[in-house]
Amino acid sequence: MRKKDNTITIKAVPKGRVEEAAREMKSVHQEEMAVIATGTSNMPDWARPDSTAIWQGADQSERKTGPAAHAITLALPDGLTVEQGEKLVNRFVREEVGPKSCEFSMLAKSGSTEPSIAKVLVSPRLHDGIARDREHFYRRYRKALPAFSGAQKDGAGRVRGKISDPELTRLQNWHHMRDEAAVPPVKPAKKSRVGGKG
Repeated sequence: MRKKDNTITIKAVPKGRVEEAAREMKSVHQEEMAVIATGTSNMPDWARPDSTAIWQGADQSERKTGPAAHAITLALPDGLTVEQGEKLVNRFVREEVGPKSCEFSMLAKSGSTEPSIAKVLVSPRLHDGIARDREHFYRRYRKALPAFSGAQKDGAGRVRGKISDPELTRLQNWHHMRDEAAVPPVKPAKKSRVGGKG
């Protein structure tokens, strides 16, 4: 059994709960937290003006047998500015979410401008550069006719015929990113000694 890690959590969001998860991400119910930045990545054209459309589509069109989205919570290192936090979250999105549509929000403790956590909502559908309308986006993917089928799902990061643990890899990568982004603590100045033993 793997030891629980508090720096990253990933939860599957079932069909019918995705739009609710997106709303909760942007309007935090906890009084001690406030949303200080938001962003999106790899949204299809029809979801760019309003990202709510992609989450509504997932609730209406994805199958009940698998996750309609994944909700990721990232604990950010202490001492980051909003810009540094956004840079770190964007790096995570670029390297770990990749070509999937996602939306994120960064939260700070009430009265603070220092980001403490980020929430990322990820669609399992890959953005492959083919322009699909909303109706076609959620259809079943056909390898022989990708332009006439739906967007492909990522298979939760697993590669057929290969033994892999995408969860462990993602955890290790996130730790590496956190370590690189962490602001080193300020060391107190050394006291100078005056005189010697006498």
